[in-house]
Amino acid sequence: MGILIFIALFCLLGWIAFCTIRAFRRDHVSTAWWVFLCSLLLAGIATGIWAGFMLEYHVSPTLRFAGFPFPMAIFQLEAGTWVDYVHETFIMILIGVADVMLVTLCSVIPVSAAFYVYRFLHKQRLDVRT
Repeated sequence: MGILIFIALFCLLGWIAFCTIRAFRRDHVSTAWWVFLCSLLLAGIATGIWAGFMLEYHVSPTLRFAGFPFPMAIFQLEAGTWVDYVHETFIMILIGVADVMLVTLCSVIPVSAAFYVYRFLHKQRLDVRT
C-alpha cells in the first residue's frame, strides 16, 4: 500500500513540475522565474540528500529512523544496545534516491503556486483594462 501512495505522490509532484516548466516556456517568463525555480530545485536536491542519507530522528525512546521521508534503516534499543535493521545496499540506495527525488519535486510547489497566482492576478488586471 505504501508503494502505491509513493507512486501516486511522485506522479502528482512530477506532473506539477512538468506543468510549471511547460507554462514557463509557453508564457516566455522572465529570467527571474527561471532563477527562482532553479534555486529552489538546487535547494531541494541539497535538502533531499541531507534528509535521505544523513537525517536520523527518534520515533520513540527506543526507536530511531535513518532517512526521511522513507527510512533506509531502523535502529531499535534492545538490552541497552542499538540493533540496526537495514536493507541490502542496493535497496538502501534506491530508497535514498526516492527520498531525494520526492523532496526535490516538493521544492517546485512554491514556485508553481507563486507563478499561477501571479498569472491569475496579471490576467485579472488585463481583463479590467479592456
